[in-house]
Amino acid sequence: MPIYASLKKSGDRVYDAIVRVKKPEGGTRQVQKRFRLKKDAQRWIDRNSVAVDQGTYKELTKATFYQFMHEFWMPTFLTKFHLKYSTINAYKSNIQKHLMPRLSHLSMQGITRAEITRFQADLSRILTTPKNILGQLRKMLNDAVENGFLRVSPMQGMKLGGREDKEKQHRGRALKPDEIHLLLNASKKNAKGKLQPLFNSRAEAASL
Repeated sequence: MPIYASLKKSGDRVYDAIVRVKKPEGGTRQVQKRFRLKKDAQRWIDRNSVAVDQGTYKELTKATFYQFMHEFWMPTFLTKFHLKYSTINAYKSNIQKHLMPRLSHLSMQGITRAEITRFQADLSRILTTPKNILGQLRKMLNDAVENGFLRVSPMQGMKLGGREDKEKQHRGRALKPDEIHLLLNASKKNAKGKLQPLFNSRAEAASL
């Protein structure tokens, strides 16, 4: 069991998540983080309690999203060694236009699932393909986990579907030649209700 873990409300809409961890030199110390949503606070407690219980708890590198991007991620991963030139340009554009204005002031540990969900909703109102930007952000946060800036990505298991996915579900397709033939026949019945053969040369050519 973890040494100590608790969740307490500090005001109407703020929750303090607390865990107590062992210090290398002996004794314990308290690690605390504040959240606006109870579920985010509980998720943080659960992750860190497991790490304490298993003896794998390590201090995370403290950084804002701006610092993480400019001091670590961009110099490390936004290079020709990792990405194509066109992909690099796409990343730079999305970072400048969308990610930095929204996330730059937040600490890496302060980027919650609720914040990403709101960001996703806002992107869906102004873009037809927010999935590209969210996919790039997911990669960045996964890299943050692997390099000690986060324990778990807030986007883990999160669906990236947006407006473009819904449109694809309702999007039609072109008719096949045999389907054109059947459609034209069905729309040209004689007085007895029997199907008539194709008679329009242009439509007949399209069905071949």
